[in-house]
Amino acid sequence: MRLESARQSIEAVVGKPLISLPGCRDLNLVNKGAVGQVLERIIGLTNTSAPLDFEDGELKTNQVKWGGYPKETMGIMVISKITDKLLFPHTFEQSDLYYKIRNVLFVPVYYHNTDIPVYNWMFLPPLHANLDKTEFKDIKQRLKGDYEYIIKELRNRIDTRQDLYRQIDADFIQIRNKDSKDRSGHYHPIFSYKVGRYISDRNHGFYFKKEFMRFLQQQSPRYPYYGE
Repeated sequence: MRLESARQSIEAVVGKPLISLPGCRDLNLVNKGAVGQVLERIIGLTNTSAPLDFEDGELKTNQVKWGGYPKETMGIMVISKITDKLLFPHTFEQSDLYYKIRNVLFVPVYYHNTDIPVYNWMFLPPLHANLDKTEFKDIKQRLKGDYEYIIKELRNRIDTRQDLYRQIDADFIQIRNKDSKDRSGHYHPIFSYKVGRYISDRNHGFYFKKEFMRFLQQQSPRYPYYGE
């Protein structure tokens, strides 16, 4: 499936109560992950081992307040399997992060709050950012600057044997803890073959900060969204 096809399917249900959508009435939306299942059913997306959600891009959702103001950061990818790649010289365009965020469809979702009745949960207008297009040149440069700063700080912390428990923040993205204990009660430490030791006692990941989603919304005439 291509990204544009998915965007058109989501546009068709923007502002409609999730609980009313065809094929979704049998879901208990209160259960964790149910909103994601709704979106998958709408666009016909199936879970695969492919590195991207679509043939030509990625899908990201985030919880928002009414109007679209983001309530949370958005996970992009964990770094445990690419740590050594991050430590060797490379450009932003050569990075695994760029591959994941080069062409992304962002879908804000108004849901999952005790103040919001389940029949009012809905998808808000999707935001499409393709960093290869001229109109997103400035955003790409800001993300590139963020990435270069984070990688420089990451390498410095590893070289000076600092613990990575503190997150590394830039303007639009960050690296921070992204781990939970397994069934045996253990986290998943990161081992670097380049430096020959564990560099963290748990896994970390890249995240989009709320400021990034807010910035995209400020460029769109459809936000703040209060219904159409």
